[in-house]
Amino acid sequence: RFKLKFPKLPRKIDPRKAKGYRGYRGGRGPMAAWKWLVAGAGFLVLMGLEWKLSRAFSAVSGVCRGVATFFARVVGFFSGILPFPVSEWLLVGLVLGWLGYFIAKALGRDWSAVGRGLCKLVCMGCAAAFLFVFLYGAHHTAPSLASQMGLTVEKYSVEQLADLMARTVEQSNALAAQVPRDQTGVCDFGSFRAMAREISHAYTALSDEYAVFDRSPAGRVKRSLIGGRVMSYVDLAGYYCP
Repeated sequence: RFKLKFPKLPRKIDPRKAKGYRGYRGGRGPMAAWKWLVAGAGFLVLMGLEWKLSRAFSAVSGVCRGVATFFARVVGFFSGILPFPVSEWLLVGLVLGWLGYFIAKALGRDWSAVGRGLCKLVCMGCAAAFLFVFLYGAHHTAPSLASQMGLTVEKYSVEQLADLMARTVEQSNALAAQVPRDQTGVCDFGSFRAMAREISHAYTALSDEYAVFDRSPAGRVKRSLIGGRVMSYVDLAGYYCP
C-alpha cells in the first residue's frame, strides 16, 4: 500500500506573505506613506537651497549650470536617437500606469495602498520640481545675454519704441513675400523632417557666429504628438526638453 503524506500547513501565516508581496523574502514590507512625504520634503529643501545659493553666489550658479548642461547633453544624446518625443510618451505612460494602479486598488478596497500611492505621487511631484529647477531654473541665474555679448542696454522713449515697431513691421512684410505658401496662402515649408533639419543647422550657424552660444551639436527637433495642436491655439512654437 502507498501512503500519501501531505505537508502540514503552518498555524500562523504572515499577513504580508498572505497578501502576495512579489518581493517578499521574509524582509520588511512596503515603504510607509510618511516616509514618501519626508522624501518629497527633502526634494523641496534641495530645490530651495539650489535656487537661493545660485542667486546669492555666482560660483555656485556656474557649477549648477555646468552640471545641468552636462546632464542635459547626456540625456539629449540618448533621447535624440529616437524620432519621437520621449518625454511625452513617458508622461502618458506614467499617467495611464498610475490611473490603472489606483483603479485596481480601489476596486480591491485596498485603501492603504491607495494612500501610499498618493504619497508616492506627491514625492514624484517634488522630485520633478527639483529636476525642473536643476535643469531649467539654474540658467535663470546666469549673467544676462546682453552682458555676455557686450551689448549696451539703455532706456528708450516711447517714440523710439514706436519707430522700432514700425521698422519691424516693414521688415516682416518684406520677408513674408519670401515665405513659401500653398494655394490657400498658408505657409508651406515642405516636410517636417526637412524643416527640423534646417532649424538645427540654423542654430549651429548662430553658435559659429556668436561664441556666447553653445557650440555643442544642436538637439534634434521633434514633432509634438500630444500638445502640438494645443500649443498652436495658445501661440506656442514649441518647448525645450533634453
